[in-house]
Amino acid sequence: MILSSVDVIELGQQTSRLLINFGDGDIGHLTFPGKHTRSVVGKDGTAITSRDQAGRWGELVLRLLKGSSDDIWMTGILNQYLLTTQGSNPVGFYALSGSITKYLSDGQANVSIVSYALSSGTVSKSPEMVVNVNGDTNQNLAIWTVEGLIDIVQG
Repeated sequence: MILSSVDVIELGQQTSRLLINFGDGDIGHLTFPGKHTRSVVGKDGTAITSRDQAGRWGELVLRLLKGSSDDIWMTGILNQYLLTTQGSNPVGFYALSGSITKYLSDGQANVSIVSYALSSGTVSKSPEMVVNVNGDTNQNLAIWTVEGLIDIVQG
């Protein structure tokens, strides 16, 4: 048996912010589009493998309540980046850092922690929105995408 507790997502620049204004269902989705290794087949069927840092690049999709304090904060981060980089000069922007932490238990009070650490992050696109006349609750969400280097840390 595996029991799961409250997951914690923190983001920030110089200081960390605990995100709390999530919608229903999946509150976040972390994916890794790159590979950690690249391989080719050499002469006589020999495998040649090397490390590829692209495997550390991750994408975190967050489902925040539209208009919430977290949504407004994310909008501020995006606007700050866009204003700072208008002249193709991003040196004044503080990259995002943060963590995603999941607490797990085996039902016998043995707790393990799985954590992902984000560095060099940015809000990679404007939030997605849904408009629906049939009352779809997703229209109350702002879907944010954050990208950056993500390392898995076992606790």
